Amino acid sequence: MSTAAVGATAEARVRRISPVAVAMLIVIAIGAWNLWQVDGQLSIGLGLPGVAAWVAWAIYGLVAIAIVVALQRFADRPITGMVLALAWGGLAATWAAEGANAAASTIFLRVIDSDPHAWLSTPVIEESLKAVGVLGLVLIPVLRRVRPLDGLFYGVLVGAGFQVVEDAIYTTTSLFQNPGEPGPAIIATMVMRGFTIGLFTHAVYTGIVGAGIAWAACAPSGQRLRRSLGAIGIFVAVMAAHGIFNTQDTINPINLAAALIPFAVLLLVIRYARRGEIAFLAAEAASQDGWGELRTDEVALIGAARPDDKQTRRLRDRAIAFAWAADRLEPGTRRYRRAVERLRGARHGAA
Repeated sequence: MSTAAVGATAEARVRRISPVAVAMLIVIAIGAWNLWQVDGQLSIGLGLPGVAAWVAWAIYGLVAIAIVVALQRFADRPITGMVLALAWGGLAATWAAEGANAAASTIFLRVIDSDPHAWLSTPVIEESLKAVGVLGLVLIPVLRRVRPLDGLFYGVLVGAGFQVVEDAIYTTTSLFQNPGEPGPAIIATMVMRGFTIGLFTHAVYTGIVGAGIAWAACAPSGQRLRRSLGAIGIFVAVMAAHGIFNTQDTINPINLAAALIPFAVLLLVIRYARRGEIAFLAAEAASQDGWGELRTDEVALIGAARPDDKQTRRLRDRAIAFAWAADRLEPGTRRYRRAVERLRGARHGAA
């Protein structure tokens, strides 16, 4: 390779280094260090029960994240973006929220001799910190173009990271307060926060907020103000649901509604955003002449109803996946090439 080519490659790499990504990584590192100094040391001090609590929540988180990633369907988002989303939620946002919530509690006690921080300030603090992570991923960008489904996906990952680490911290705190009963304490916290209503909180809330952020980010020039105001409204509604959820200490109709209604909203957002995404990709494929890869009949197949024939359905899914890759990823990347290979394999099977 010539000196000029080496220089051009180096310059391209430098251009790809985003200041936003660097800033996020610095905050993540600070968060990881501070969490280790406080919560990590507490867990080590608790011995085997403390370590077991973190291992249990780590396994829970890995399974949940694997399910979320598998549900991407036609998208093949970069691992770097997924890891950054999880790290921001689990390390940066959790650390910052822990300190800010404690400070808010202290201020409330000194000023009004009461402590409503759990339902008054905590939703604002936690949802804001998680939203900053999604906004950072939109600004980097991890993809060439970000649309509502992308924001929703990264929001779910940010929220999942936050939820798993926060739950592990709650569990170790419970163990510290009940040192003689480690087993029941771990099981009770996991059931409450991991397998009942706690399952439908942070990941759902931030998924909705993330969809709103991306919806505003991809707005046409004439709709930017309207969509930005809409995204702010979505954010306020999510904070309100979070606050209502936090007003209750036990499972009851109030916090069930505050957890399950947003979950139902998330499912509706996924349904309609996916339809809109496929329609968008069909229009893009037509305007880009299939990016030189999709045939005319395959471009038409993207926007058509889901076929009954298995092979044709598989070809349509692979055509959608390729259109997503062509629209989002740099040509020549491993994921782009994989989308091309899968499309050609499905094309061969449908022949």
